[in-house]
Amino acid sequence: MYEKEEQNIRNYKEQIEKTSIPNEALDDAIMTGFQRAKGTKLKKKKRSPKWIMSLTAAAILLVSFIGLVKGSPVFAQYITAIPGMEKIVELIRNDKGMMSAIEHDYYQEINVTKKHANRVVTLDGVIADQQGLVLFYTIKGENQHRQPRITHPELKSTNHESLDFKSISLSGAKKIDETTSTGTIEIFFDKPYQTREFILDLQFRRSSETMSLPFTLKKEMPPQKTYELNQTVVIEKQKIEVLKAVVNPLRTAIHVKAAPENTKEILDYEDVRLVDERGETWGKIMNGTTGSRISDTEQILYLQSNYFHNPKELYLVFNKMQAVHKKQSEVVIDVDKEEIISQPKGNKLRNLQIKNNQIEVDLHTNKEFHYSIFGKLTGANGNETYGNSSTVLGPTEQDQNMKYSLYVSDLDELKSPITMDLSFFPAWIEGNEKVRIK
Repeated sequence: MYEKEEQNIRNYKEQIEKTSIPNEALDDAIMTGFQRAKGTKLKKKKRSPKWIMSLTAAAILLVSFIGLVKGSPVFAQYITAIPGMEKIVELIRNDKGMMSAIEHDYYQEINVTKKHANRVVTLDGVIADQQGLVLFYTIKGENQHRQPRITHPELKSTNHESLDFKSISLSGAKKIDETTSTGTIEIFFDKPYQTREFILDLQFRRSSETMSLPFTLKKEMPPQKTYELNQTVVIEKQKIEVLKAVVNPLRTAIHVKAAPENTKEILDYEDVRLVDERGETWGKIMNGTTGSRISDTEQILYLQSNYFHNPKELYLVFNKMQAVHKKQSEVVIDVDKEEIISQPKGNKLRNLQIKNNQIEVDLHTNKEFHYSIFGKLTGANGNETYGNSSTVLGPTEQDQNMKYSLYVSDLDELKSPITMDLSFFPAWIEGNEKVRIK
């Protein structure tokens, strides 16, 4: 039925096969494609040859498309009917829930374009449910050396009133060619929203201009599924109560609460997943918001959605979590002496340096750890602040340690010693506990 689409893919495959590539380079490209950061990890600042990156993306996309076109008439229909649909699939191919939403016809085409100065922005489409929206956009600039980049997205009602959303996040833009890039904007709310007509305001790097793109949601929202659980799991003597699971097409929200009597503070639920009776899994969100903290003990974890999958049995499985002893959940530093006064057991943080409002420290660990370690900073004078930006580098052939830096614009307002809350840390508790959802 879909001979034309399959023939186009075969032609594309033949073009790739005709390209002469050394075996070693091909191995590197494959590894580049499979090495992906989890959750809110920061990616290594490592530059890869452009042709390797392009080959990897093309190869993975090719495999995905062949499977989807042959296995799903809906995907074949989308590829044929909507120009540029392949770039939408490329942006979300690592999210099983969003891919399933497209397959079940929940992608809405918008195709609104605005032009100003040296940029053209197109709001391509949206996937929406009762709790949020994922918007897909394309930006085309005139200068290949300085592509336009969105810095501040804002969602408003048609009368330009700001909406009370819980989170908004931008994905890393993907280049299509020398002047064009595409990406996503994810917006989520605390509770189901009623508005169906919106204005997306965009601001850009090195520009004071605001570009407004109106759009309307036309498709009906599918009802969310709520499972009241109230079950407890125990991992290395740490109790975690699983309160409920709320499933929407874009993501599954798991509400968990750590027992106050626990001896350790759970920093991150690193390896938690949904598993059905056949072993199919839905893991954590790989891009965008991976969780939200309600209190010191309560969190909401966001997993990929299984909304359109109806298994006989479904379990929530806990395997690995970052955790430190409660008495060691902070790092205290002396700014004047550039000394670490206290830290979690193991002396993993060393060589503290502070210059130009930049806190730099070496992280000694036997595995790569691309997380932003520090949260709130509190000075001895009671002043509080957060870092403006952070960077994680390493390891290299010359230095096996991770290099972590945190820029704090108002660091001078904090009196030494400074207490730094830990958001993530390379210390874990592990197990294999599960909660039955259905």
